[in-house]
Amino acid sequence: MKVHTIPPVIKENIELKEGVHNKIKVKTPQGYLNILHHNGTELKGTKCIIRKHGTMQTINIHEMFETVKYITGKYDIEILSLPRTYLSGIEISQSKTKTVKIDQPGLANIYIPSKGIAGIYKVKKDNVALVKNINNILRTSVYLQPGHYMIIYRPANVDMTSLSKERHFIIKSGHSVNVNVD
Repeated sequence: MKVHTIPPVIKENIELKEGVHNKIKVKTPQGYLNILHHNGTELKGTKCIIRKHGTMQTINIHEMFETVKYITGKYDIEILSLPRTYLSGIEISQSKTKTVKIDQPGLANIYIPSKGIAGIYKVKKDNVALVKNINNILRTSVYLQPGHYMIIYRPANVDMTSLSKERHFIIKSGHSVNVNVD
């Protein structure tokens, strides 16, 4: 028998008695999970991948700002923000709501002089990681988690990396910044 909880609970080896109302007991202790931004406007529509702790099997796609019921236990969460946010070992307790808060993103308004190859990179102390390609786009707005970023841009039909342009910018929670790549 399958109980349609998140994740589903399976009970096997059930014996049914003919002509009698059968009661089948299944343990399904549940609590709630809510994923929010600290302060500010709700950016609804951001999806979160919920996995049982320590596994890569997706058990649910959870939308931020929705409260969803889960079987008690530990879960890993991958929030599809830019860049992605990873949370590990989030504990769901019976009959309680676990609220997880991440920083509210900021908005980068990006202006590029001509079509070409461009990318937004997250700058960390010891590395740089690609967050999003923005090739052949002149203007775009991108919500990014707070932090230090840079754009690297090279005009179309240019083969020399020495002609690439690099612009650094800082995203603060709940604020917007204009980034002009000239």
